[in-house]
Amino acid sequence: MMKKFTAVSAALIAACSLRADAPKLENLGEPVRCGEMQISGVSREGGKTVAWSAIRLPERRGIAGIDVDSGKVSWVNLDKYNPQSLLARVHGGKVYAFLRTEKGTVVEYDIASGKTVEHSVPVSGGDVISSSADISSDGKL
Repeated sequence: MMKKFTAVSAALIAACSLRADAPKLENLGEPVRCGEMQISGVSREGGKTVAWSAIRLPERRGIAGIDVDSGKVSWVNLDKYNPQSLLARVHGGKVYAFLRTEKGTVVEYDIASGKTVEHSVPVSGGDVISSSADISSDGKL
C-alpha cells in the first residue's frame, strides 16, 4: 500500500511540474523584522523633525534617523567599530553614539553636515556604558 501511495505521489508531483502555468518560486529577499524601536532622541533641524534610534542587529550596527513627516530613513553606519553595545543621544544638532568597544568610542554625528567625528575614550576594566544616559544643557553626559 505504501509503495502504491509513493508512486502515485511521485506521478502527481511530476504531472504538476510539467504544467505551463505551474507556480514558480520567487526570491523575495530577507524577511521583514518586526519589533519595537527605542527612540533615543528627536532633532529639529532645517524644518525637519527626525527621531533617532541606535540599531544593533547581527548583520549591521548604526544610528537610524526617521523623518517623522516623510518616513525617509537616514543611516549612520557604525559596523567598523563592531560595538558590543550601542547607546545614542541627541543634543544641539548632533547625535552622539556611545559605543562599548575595546578602547571605548564616542562617535559624534553632525546632523546638518552629515559628518562624523570619532572620539576615543580611555576605558578601564570596570567602566561600562549604561543602558541609559542623559546629556545636560552644557553637553556633558
